[in-house]
Amino acid sequence: MAKSTKADLEKEIQRLHELVELEAQKISALEQELEDTRKGLNMVSRAECNVAITAQEETQKLYESYRELHEREKMKHEKQIDMNVTLRKELESLKSEIEVLQQSKFHENSAEIKTERNERGAGRKPYQEIEVIEQILALYAEGASYQQVADYLNANDIKTKQGKPWAKSSIRLILINNIDKAAEDVQQLIKGRITNQN
Repeated sequence: MAKSTKADLEKEIQRLHELVELEAQKISALEQELEDTRKGLNMVSRAECNVAITAQEETQKLYESYRELHEREKMKHEKQIDMNVTLRKELESLKSEIEVLQQSKFHENSAEIKTERNERGAGRKPYQEIEVIEQILALYAEGASYQQVADYLNANDIKTKQGKPWAKSSIRLILINNIDKAAEDVQQLIKGRITNQN
């Protein structure tokens, strides 16, 4: 069965409404003729009167048929609108679930960097170049921005080779220079994101 768009249904309902109005006008005209006949105005023969009555009855049946069809189309239209509203709500719910999962995955991946402490329990972490590069690639592939990656490293007291805090420009340079260290599918993802952010 072919699907109807909202516009198609509205046009069909309007067409049926016009037909109902037209039939209602015909019924009104026939009723007026009968009324005039009863009052003796426009006298007609019994045969003509019977024809008029029959025509009125047929028109009344046709009117009822159009009205039923109009109501069915109206209900179909309302049902489709309700279905569209439901689908939109489900889509929004799915988007929210995806965002929660992405955020959860980001935090899980971020927690993989382990803190190395000295004998006094200080929290400063030594710079391990390969580990940090791999972590930058992983965080960025998971959806973190340059600034989010930099903020994470700085929050965990991981410095650059020069012992300075990370900036998003440093993160971008690390990604460009070390993208080949990631898996092939991750490389394509990172390249696409870097290109889009240029």
